[in-house]
Amino acid sequence: MTQTHKRPAVKRITAARRRLHDLVDELPPGEVRSASRYLQFLRDMTDPVLQAIRAAPEDEEPVTEEDMQAIEEGDRDARAGRLIPQGEAKRRLVGTP
Repeated sequence: MTQTHKRPAVKRITAARRRLHDLVDELPPGEVRSASRYLQFLRDMTDPVLQAIRAAPEDEEPVTEEDMQAIEEGDRDARAGRLIPQGEAKRRLVGTP
């Protein structure tokens, strides 16, 4: 496919993104949070990590004492602010740049 065949599609996407930004700018203040959550939902629909989690079978094993200690350690780390940003966690799990 030549470069000239790709340009109209790119222009349409760019125009659509500009229109989407305009729509967001025009939202009433009370609807911004709902729109943000919906856009995050749409984005997450293609996230391979979230898809894998949703598709995983339910764990039927009982929670062990070791599991509970690990959960409590994670909770303590979260409360102390020792967190890994989502993008970094995704890179570590999926290996994406």
